Amino acid sequence: QTRNAHRGSQVRQGHPDHGRAAGDQLRLNSLHVLRNLIEVDLRPKQIVHTANNAREIRVHRKRWLELRLLDCRDLTVERIALPREWRVLIVDSGIRRELVAGEYNQRRLQCEAAARHYGVTSLRELQPTQVSMQRQSLDELTFRRARHVVTENARVLQAANALKTGDLRSFGAALRASHESLRTDFEVTVPEVDHLAGELNALIARHAEGRGGARMTGGGFGGCVIAVVEHGALETVRTALQSSLGERQIFTVGLN
Repeated sequence: QTRNAHRGSQVRQGHPDHGRAAGDQLRLNSLHVLRNLIEVDLRPKQIVHTANNAREIRVHRKRWLELRLLDCRDLTVERIALPREWRVLIVDSGIRRELVAGEYNQRRLQCEAAARHYGVTSLRELQPTQVSMQRQSLDELTFRRARHVVTENARVLQAANALKTGDLRSFGAALRASHESLRTDFEVTVPEVDHLAGELNALIARHAEGRGGARMTGGGFGGCVIAVVEHGALETVRTALQSSLGERQIFTVGLN
């Protein structure tokens, strides 16, 4: 198994072909929705190709676990293997996202306004230094939204490089910085998620000597926190978290 649920739970592992037709259709439908939602120019052949790529991880999952670096502009995907000694914790905050569509739309409009200010079609064209140096009359809120997007893009590349070299300390630093930016600049976290991420980062600092880190995951305003830690510190961190915050849904991902 390449996915392990926390103690006391089981993950069903069937033949890779079981449910393929339904799974393929779900992936295809999801990609069609995504294309319409974010207005990506995905042609039918590209949709099929992307869905097939998404399926491949099921076939190979008993040999490795991989993360994928997706370029949302040209849809290229770089596969990066998760180091065998790393473990991923997914912890449910217990906070459900409700009535946040307006918040998402606001941030999109703010990012579009920032792109117009900087004279680019997409904020990804900017470097972090440009955001500050060319700020001029841009208002504080829009500036912070732009700063988050541009620095987050840089952190993604930092995290990808850390994955390739097995540098868990740098990977954890990227996670922590990402959460702080999501909290202060993009403002999509909630107090319960901030507390959970902070507790996980403190436990990783205490029990894993700072090798690893945690941040919110998903669109924000609730949901889960994801953390990465070495295998040797996994059980200690998980047990300490439950002791501090009580029973929670905790899922562990990694290779045996």
